[in-house]
Amino acid sequence: MRVITTSEFAKGLWKNGRGISWDIATEPSRLGNEFGWRLAIAEIAAGGPFSLYGPVDRVFTLIEGKGVSLDFTDRRLDVSDVHAPVSFACDVPAACRLNDGPCRALNLFTARGEWTAVAKIIPVAEIEDIHPAGATCILFALRGECAVATAGTVVVMEEGCTTILNGCREPVSIASRNGLVFAAMLSPVP
Repeated sequence: MRVITTSEFAKGLWKNGRGISWDIATEPSRLGNEFGWRLAIAEIAAGGPFSLYGPVDRVFTLIEGKGVSLDFTDRRLDVSDVHAPVSFACDVPAACRLNDGPCRALNLFTARGEWTAVAKIIPVAEIEDIHPAGATCILFALRGECAVATAGTVVVMEEGCTTILNGCREPVSIASRNGLVFAAMLSPVP
């Protein structure tokens, strides 16, 4: 179990250089891709194109602001609900328009053919249990301080921090008085 604090986030630029991001964690690729998976926060200060990646899927979760509209060649995706993960492919061009001012989003990228991801938001009123079943589990504290416990180990995750559990087979308990957690289960593609 690894806790990553906000002071450990690596500030950089979007792949296309049009915005600022903070890398939280990355898993190297097994197949020669840029990464196997990557977790990052993006600041979206202006409209414009999103970065294109190769065969990569993205879970995009608005964490601050009024959101964006994304125009793909065949559809429009409105992302205006805070803390509601949406998924889309990163190898399809997307033009972004701000709904009402700058915003920030938590992005989980997975290299297609290497990893699959299922993400959800967990409101933690007291104690919530999740069962990773051997998957890599990523927890991001969206609101409040949370205690994360598994296999006799307990860590405290402050708001904005991340906990990563690799290959966890034991149940994971998340305890908080009024927390909100982004939880993603990543499974390797055989």
